[in-house]
Amino acid sequence: MNPEKKSFWRIKIVNYIFISIVAIVVIFLFRWQILEYDRYRVLANQRVKDSKLASLRGSILANDGSPLAYSVPVYDVYVYIPEIEYAEELYRQTRDEFTAKVSSVMDIEEEYLRERLNSDIVYTNVGKKISVEKKEELEKLVTDKNSERKIEGLHFEASEKRFYPDDSLASHIIGFVGKNSLGENVGRNGIEGYWNGDLAWKKGFIIEETDSFGNQILTGEYEPIFPKVGRSIRLTIDRGLQEIVERKIEEGVKRWNAVSGTVLIIDPRTGAVTAIANFPDYDPNKYWEIEDFSIFKNKAVSDAYEFGSVGKCFTASAAIDLGIVTPGTEIFDHHEGCIDLTDDKQVCTANKEATGPMDLTDVLAYSDNIGAYYTADKIKGENLYNYLKAFGMGYKTNVGLAEESTSFLKDGKDWNIADLAAYSYGQGYSATPLQIVSAISAIPNKGKRMQPYIVSKIYDEEKVIEIEPQVISEPMSKESAMTVNEMLTEVFSRNGSKWEFKELNNYKLAGKSGTASVLDETGLSYAEDKVNVTFVGWDSSDNPKFVMLIKLEEPEGAPYSVQSVQPLWMETFLEIKDYIGVVPIVN
Repeated sequence: MNPEKKSFWRIKIVNYIFISIVAIVVIFLFRWQILEYDRYRVLANQRVKDSKLASLRGSILANDGSPLAYSVPVYDVYVYIPEIEYAEELYRQTRDEFTAKVSSVMDIEEEYLRERLNSDIVYTNVGKKISVEKKEELEKLVTDKNSERKIEGLHFEASEKRFYPDDSLASHIIGFVGKNSLGENVGRNGIEGYWNGDLAWKKGFIIEETDSFGNQILTGEYEPIFPKVGRSIRLTIDRGLQEIVERKIEEGVKRWNAVSGTVLIIDPRTGAVTAIANFPDYDPNKYWEIEDFSIFKNKAVSDAYEFGSVGKCFTASAAIDLGIVTPGTEIFDHHEGCIDLTDDKQVCTANKEATGPMDLTDVLAYSDNIGAYYTADKIKGENLYNYLKAFGMGYKTNVGLAEESTSFLKDGKDWNIADLAAYSYGQGYSATPLQIVSAISAIPNKGKRMQPYIVSKIYDEEKVIEIEPQVISEPMSKESAMTVNEMLTEVFSRNGSKWEFKELNNYKLAGKSGTASVLDETGLSYAEDKVNVTFVGWDSSDNPKFVMLIKLEEPEGAPYSVQSVQPLWMETFLEIKDYIGVVPIVN
């Protein structure tokens, strides 16, 4: 054979070999990637696993550091069906063996688990929120044939379970953890909702390689991204005080068959909110059982309402601060129970009876609407409007709770004579209980209104943020505030309800009640048989420890605050006075 032919055949043989190799590779690739794709995907899943690393939501603590809400780690259990089928093909384990062992640890029926394994879902859930201990038991399960080989097919997704150890205690303050549209945990209402971004944990991620027995292979090839625990939040809420006021407001609502009741306590010296309670309340551990969603509302911050004669405190404060009147200035010499403002509008007292002369202290003590209007007329509308703004009316307090609301305060330039009259005695404009308490607190705190706050500290392992008290406005001078404080102390001493509670004489207290009509279903006029009643009282000593508001919504058989909310306030004070540390008068 000549050299040229020999070279030709050599090249041809090499080409045949090359083509054969390529064909074999293509055939095997087709087999691996198409025909046996599921099998090799299972093998890959068995050897290399990626997992989301979960952490825990931050805790919510009372002012003494005791937990009001905390999370524990739990796991959702899934079964990957192709992985089980592959293990069965290789005779490593049986379906009955898997079902019996897993159901025994999880305390579920074997038949239920068998049905889940026979479903059309490839990655099927067989258990939710199991404990760490249960997960560890499942991970230790081994096959009957080989005590070193772990049961195949189980997968875990880390999660958390939120606990509220005191059930309904402080439920409107705390809120709850619910689900968003993607099924993820998210804070709802209260602290859980407002501070969700701080409380929520940050996800981590890890990829790990295992051997054929399921044991982890230690390697530095995959660097994990570690999760981050959510920040914890310490509140200004006093647990013991909270327990007392929740019990008292429940008693008041049931006694007077009211629609709802609210109580709120603030330290006027700092602005710290020490207790908030509403009734009806709920258990955040079982929030899904509540059918009436309005029960979730924290009415202390979400419901603005016309609060009635408590508003006379602001009218009197403006008049005193402007130097227009003193506590002993005669406001009128007499009236017949009603006066005409316009051809179709009147101002009347509650009983519409004629009365003789009254000074400003009398006007507050007898809650005389006509006297409040005469006082406001001396102040003038735009001046009164500016004082109401300085007291915080028309502005959110930004206390740090979800769903806080406010109401519109009409510009003083646009007031007519009817507006001036209504505003002078607390009708025609609205505020939330927290706005009212925040405004009133400037009186015992010598003219300074502090920023209301309910969170005292936010912290994690890297950073601590302390919330410090701060002054947000000074609606009146120190001297004016002290004058108004003494005047309202005198008003409290004349209160008829006080004489039922003789022990109150041992304390220096001030306060003002309010009875306000409620709009009817049309929203255009007031209902004749419905009222909201409010009483705001405080420690009027030189070192005031508290301001407390109690409101009853539409109590039955008690058209005036003196009949219901005032005695409830006094009962509540007698239960909390020693706890708060209110100092008795030294004779």
